[in-house]
Amino acid sequence: MFENREGHSPCSQQSQVINWDYVSGFFDGEGSITINARQGSGVLVICLTISQKFRPLLDKIAMFLKENGIHCIVCKNSRTVHEIRIRRIEDVCRLLRKLTLVLKPEQARAALAYFDGTITGNQVLEIFDSEFKRGKRRSTPLRPGLSFPLRHSEAIFNARRVRALAARATNLITRKSLSQELTLLPTTFSTADVARTFERSMTNARYRIRRMEANGLVSCKIVGARGHGKLICTKVEAD
Repeated sequence: MFENREGHSPCSQQSQVINWDYVSGFFDGEGSITINARQGSGVLVICLTISQKFRPLLDKIAMFLKENGIHCIVCKNSRTVHEIRIRRIEDVCRLLRKLTLVLKPEQARAALAYFDGTITGNQVLEIFDSEFKRGKRRSTPLRPGLSFPLRHSEAIFNARRVRALAARATNLITRKSLSQELTLLPTTFSTADVARTFERSMTNARYRIRRMEANGLVSCKIVGARGHGKLICTKVEAD
């Protein structure tokens, strides 16, 4: 029979009164502060999980969290283990501020400091790497070449700016360049013609054709059997 770290069976777990002291102890033993460090965005994604084989106990903890304004879900992460997942920043911060941790206080403080804007992403990675070396974590998020020099709010602002610039560039292509590109294409052409002429992928070629169509520069139709048809476009003559 499965027992938790306190030696309680599932029956005693199910009758356990859930409060913040209990959740704190359970998170210290069965919980994890995970970091998704994707270099492209420049933003560290920090979320919380609590794993357990005995699903009813997790359901009871999840209900307690939801009653206290913390959104979470319970799902399977393997054939025998379930976990509570908390992803939204406001919920992660709310839970970490509620917990009284013995094993993971440094990790909790680092996560909160990152979201509060007092430390950078690189400082978070260094703290979590130090915790790993001290045996407080099973793995380290620190990887060669990773760099997150910005604070959370700065990284979010920068990521939004990059997306806005990309969207603006796309609009400029639509307004100014597509008609010029059309002069290099025959009167009637296919997706493959666009890909070959401009050395683009087929996905990018289809995107550019749809932009041309949206701007009234071409008319397009599918020629051939359904599911195997070919996109054929014809230039629209200016009035």
